[in-house]
Amino acid sequence: MKRKSAYPFAFALLLLVFWIVISGTIHPQHLLAGVVAAFAVARFNGPMFDALSLGRHRFHFIHFSRLILKLLVYIVRANIEVARLVLSRDMPIEPQMIILGYDLELPINRALLANAITLTPGTLTVDIDEESFVVHCLTEDSARHLADWEIILLLGEVER
Repeated sequence: MKRKSAYPFAFALLLLVFWIVISGTIHPQHLLAGVVAAFAVARFNGPMFDALSLGRHRFHFIHFSRLILKLLVYIVRANIEVARLVLSRDMPIEPQMIILGYDLELPINRALLANAITLTPGTLTVDIDEESFVVHCLTEDSARHLADWEIILLLGEVER
């Protein structure tokens, strides 16, 4: 007999917490609607968890949480930096195209990295292949720091 994955249940709980946060109330009627919606979405998307097929890799919630929090910090910092660049009189923008290598096995982690790069203001993933990304950077400094970006290391930890 095939063992059921715990991911749909955890996903439903995560959706329920998100529901409570965005609804701003814990009124029983809202909670009931949130429970029904969260578990219906998790049930409907159950096959998605099998499709991820992480194989020998396990989902490390702590590493993934650190990754998301660190990415949010980088996004805020990059927003401030891009605003500073655009609002300065001399506009010191030096567009760069770089090739960024990575050592990630899972396609989902490569997709996460490409999206993290694109979500961070001042950088954009232009092309993806099996060993590297082509990334457009707004400044030479951001291109230099992207090679040893902490998000790449954290994605590696999520993968192990």
